[in-house]
Amino acid sequence: MLQTSNSSAGHGAIWLVWEKLTVTSPGMVYLMTHNRFGWSGQTALVHDSNDNIAPALGELANGTIILVWSRGTGSTGTYDLYWSGYNGTRWTIASPLVQGNHDNFTPSLARTSDGRVWLVWSRSNSTNGSGDIFYRTYNGTWSSAKALVATSAQERFPSVVQASDGRVWVYYTSNTGGNDQLWDVIWNGASWSAPAQFTNTVNPDDYPLMVEDRSGVLWAFWTRQLPTSDPSNPVQEDLFYKNSTNLGSTWGPEVQIAVPQTTSTDEFHPTVAQSVDKTLWIIYASNQALSNPYGTYNLYIMQSSTIKGHDVAVTGLRLSINVPFANSPVIGSPRQGETMQVYVTATNLGDYNETSLSVKVYINSTLIGSSIIPSLANGKISTILFNWNSTGYSLTHYSLLATISTVPGEVATYNNQLSSSFLLVSPGDVDRNGIVNIFDLTSIAVRFGSVHGSVSYWADADLNHDGVIDIRDLVICALNFGAMG
Repeated sequence: MLQTSNSSAGHGAIWLVWEKLTVTSPGMVYLMTHNRFGWSGQTALVHDSNDNIAPALGELANGTIILVWSRGTGSTGTYDLYWSGYNGTRWTIASPLVQGNHDNFTPSLARTSDGRVWLVWSRSNSTNGSGDIFYRTYNGTWSSAKALVATSAQERFPSVVQASDGRVWVYYTSNTGGNDQLWDVIWNGASWSAPAQFTNTVNPDDYPLMVEDRSGVLWAFWTRQLPTSDPSNPVQEDLFYKNSTNLGSTWGPEVQIAVPQTTSTDEFHPTVAQSVDKTLWIIYASNQALSNPYGTYNLYIMQSSTIKGHDVAVTGLRLSINVPFANSPVIGSPRQGETMQVYVTATNLGDYNETSLSVKVYINSTLIGSSIIPSLANGKISTILFNWNSTGYSLTHYSLLATISTVPGEVATYNNQLSSSFLLVSPGDVDRNGIVNIFDLTSIAVRFGSVHGSVSYWADADLNHDGVIDIRDLVICALNFGAMG
């Protein structure tokens, strides 16, 4: 499950993918999204003759949503990791990501604050205890695969997350000592910690997952096998969690959640996300008997109570040009030599008043302006105007980025920036479409002689902005004829 950012191809919706099995087909990958009003229908993303299992979602720095999953034939040694990307319009063709003469299972993805995407997974072969933990990172290109935890024991079901202090945590299951328990390793920016045991019981623990909520609390969830009183089904899978209010220095007690109303039912494989509605969403699989006469595994959802936190965001980025004699600001591509207005909207989405917020605007990574918002109450917005003079700049596409500084205690920083792009066009481009051609000359010609205030006057055809459409405007257009940009 992934809470997408507003500026991504996910448009701020929650995305959920899962593996579906039927009696007539191998594993398929399905998708549903929640747009804050309700769930979409189910969509089969990956449905072919292969066994497609264990899907995971991530978001690239450019806003592309990526899906990674394990694909095989059902036979040992055939499972590789594949990926596909969604840019807001369509999914790319499935491509291999990790291959080899071994099985690659259970990928997990996380994007860190430096824009990199981390991928961890379990690799199984006949000589490594049926599972080691591997990882790769993506920062425009994928790094090579590296072993993270490789012992004679079985390591599997990894989960990766970055905490707000910058450290990257990888949780996994290991049967070191003979019983599945949860372990972790931590990347501090320079090196990995030694594996450390996270749970220690006589009951097997699997499917770990960690998330940091908007208040800075770390939550770890997992599945634990517990004995039952039913001789025909002596164990059942149940969900547990514990949390840390100091970024993992100490942890609270283990607590069971989603307690089954009947014995011999399973609740397992939790996935968790901090939603923009200020709650934690927990989705898990269960074969509970209520309204389930067939005893099949279905997906269930739980939500936490509202979690208070600090959260400032750039929620709007708008461009316009104040053209002399125009009735209103022009929305469109600026012409070379014009001054473009950039309106940045900052919103306090958190639950506390914030002060001294720094808002900056960049064009092609060059800072063009900055401003300080002295105070912004929770739930309030502030719109700031920046001006950019395009004189001397080339006719081409430009990237635009607006940022707002993070505040103490802020965890959800993915919305602290918003990007856009625009095309700088020629001074003779009347319709601002990127090319000066006969249509621009015609637009001037049919209005020739018009003055400001007359019905036929159009400010965009008055290229020298003197209030009259005349030979001077035709000359400007003619001198730039054929210009593109």
